[in-house]
Amino acid sequence: MERTSEEGIRAGSDRPSARFRAARTEKRDGSPHANLWSSTAISRGLAIVAAAGVTLRLVRYLTDRPLWGDEAMIAVNVLGRGFAELAGPLAFFQVAPIGFLGMERAAVEWLGASTWSLRLAPTLCAVASVPLFCRVAQRAVGGLPALLAAAVFAVSFAPIRHGGEVKPYAFDLLAALVLLALALEWLRRPEPERSRSLWGLVLAAPIAMACSHPSAFVAGGIALALSPMVWTQARREPGRGTIRAWLVYLAMVPIAFSALYLLSTGAQSRAVGTTYRQGYWADEFPPLDNPIRLIGWLVATHAGAAFGYPIGGERGASLVSSALAMVGIATLLRKGRGGLVALLLAPIGLTLLAAFLGRYPYGGSARTMQHAAPALCLLIGVGGGALIDQVSDTRRRRLALRLAMAGLGLVGAVIAVGDLAMPYRTISDQRSRDFARWFWPEVSRGAEVGCARAMRGTTFDGYYWRIGRLELYLSYRALYLPDGRDPARPRLDLVSEDRPLRVVVYNDDPGEDAELSAWLDGLGRRFRLRDVREYPVNQGVFDSGMSREERFLVFEYVPAEAPGDEPTTPLTLGRRNSPGRGPSVASSGAR
Repeated sequence: MERTSEEGIRAGSDRPSARFRAARTEKRDGSPHANLWSSTAISRGLAIVAAAGVTLRLVRYLTDRPLWGDEAMIAVNVLGRGFAELAGPLAFFQVAPIGFLGMERAAVEWLGASTWSLRLAPTLCAVASVPLFCRVAQRAVGGLPALLAAAVFAVSFAPIRHGGEVKPYAFDLLAALVLLALALEWLRRPEPERSRSLWGLVLAAPIAMACSHPSAFVAGGIALALSPMVWTQARREPGRGTIRAWLVYLAMVPIAFSALYLLSTGAQSRAVGTTYRQGYWADEFPPLDNPIRLIGWLVATHAGAAFGYPIGGERGASLVSSALAMVGIATLLRKGRGGLVALLLAPIGLTLLAAFLGRYPYGGSARTMQHAAPALCLLIGVGGGALIDQVSDTRRRRLALRLAMAGLGLVGAVIAVGDLAMPYRTISDQRSRDFARWFWPEVSRGAEVGCARAMRGTTFDGYYWRIGRLELYLSYRALYLPDGRDPARPRLDLVSEDRPLRVVVYNDDPGEDAELSAWLDGLGRRFRLRDVREYPVNQGVFDSGMSREERFLVFEYVPAEAPGDEPTTPLTLGRRNSPGRGPSVASSGAR
């Protein structure tokens, strides 16, 4: 039997299971939209789409892009802490779920410290989400809407990009999909199998919330959406196991949320305070003090980057995808699928409520809204299918479908080519990684290595992390400094003429920092300064209005030749071109 978009939506009816099965087998041979595409062709198309989506995510992973600032902030914590320490407040004002951090740390422990191991778990989540979404789409809406939704999801830029980052966003998406899939199974299955899906939710919800903060919105949204239907069924069929499983689920969600908050999230949130609420994420919270601005904010947000699938952007660039989602909502409501609409929109509504309460950013960026991606792609697929169904001529309708799929395929191809041609976020990130790969093995070769800040026990002030380079310095030091080297405690007893002590000073100037200068003078009273080298990276490079220049000074010490020898530290470092392998490297020697 060949099915149209409308038939697919009917096939996914969220009414009681007996009517669901009847709707599934409903034939509409008299429809002018019949015979658009066979169910076999739809299934084949879903398989192709799934393969393409997985390929795009693997391409992103295999390009091994350099870390960028936000990734590096998480990487510093994962690389420098044990499992228990990751439950506490994180460096760089980061907030991340304990389950995600634990899996990141486990990957580093098992596979060694590398960008490959850091990105492995997010990539696996991203890859797993593609076939799971295809299954969810087929069961939720079926037919042409399922194919369109799966194609949109497979080639969407945001899930591909964030699926290859050292951030929890891929976990957010997969966790939302798992919970949504279980909730949909309850809508589809007859008794007594239906209660099994609810018990699955009981088990999955705490795990999802441990790995993804916004999964709390998804779990809570499912509770709001399904409660009326569960209660109706319980009244109609008393004595079944559904109500018992549902009550356990309703209790489990707040218990798991509270436990995780006490274990980790609360301490992280208190440490961060209002740093992001009043700073970086300020525009992602509604302006409650001005009703006119609030209306404008709501319109702009829902046509902004967070709602752009497969692509979108700010200033209304996501208007088309938002409009298709609205058409999808109207179509589902017209077909009597109000339960599905509630299931898809309730988590988004809870996220918006959290933004009004000042607890979670809404819109603005797709990364913090990845838990909404499955719902949005499903609605866009339904909306697109409804528009294609409006074409009365079968040949033109087929052409419209082919053009839509070709356009989505082109989006995926452009993303893949972009990842291969420019495997970095900015050229400054690439230069920083290239330099670090050369610098840390080179500076440690045949020497004891220490870092001035680490040896002194002092921290960098806030300016350094705001310019977005300190986190890269610390993460790359952890990745590329040979194993067993502690930059805070070099083996001073091993220092000799053949094995010097090399002290790295990052973005500090001894000529302007009296405390650093005094500390170096003290080190110079114990050792003789043999050489000073300077390595500037990203000279004159600005990104988002901020300088990306980094400056490495390496002071090389050997044992003093005689008691009382005190070499002079040069106040001004001359520069000359160096034949060294590092990019943008200049060095000078002082003996």
